[in-house]
Amino acid sequence: MQVNEALKILLNKDYETNLIRVDLGNNNFEKIKVNKNPNCEICKGNISGKNFELTLCRTGNTLSVKTDKGLDLEKIKDNFGVLREGKTSLLVEIDDEEVIVDKKGEIIFKTLKDETTIMKIAREIYQIGKL
Repeated sequence: MQVNEALKILLNKDYETNLIRVDLGNNNFEKIKVNKNPNCEICKGNISGKNFELTLCRTGNTLSVKTDKGLDLEKIKDNFGVLREGKTSLLVEIDDEEVIVDKKGEIIFKTLKDETTIMKIAREIYQIGKL
């Protein structure tokens, strides 16, 4: 059941949003509704802080997202359209936007300024490219 739900999430399909409790002793299960904590930044979709940070470059022309974890560029190459490839970075096209992905974990958005879209794309890259 866990693997099935995990695959649904990875394939962007509808998945069970409730917690499922299985009692093997009595051969029954129940679905428990779990509420998001309104005070939790992660529950609200805000990933920020030391591990995932959005910053404006010095010139003010580009935005970048940084994390303290490196990225597997091979995994990213397999999932996104690569425009250029360097030793330590890739220029990829995602949702018609050019994005520079560095193996040290920095993602630079050349023209995109919408923070919501930037964070969505960054989450996708970090999920796919995690080491």
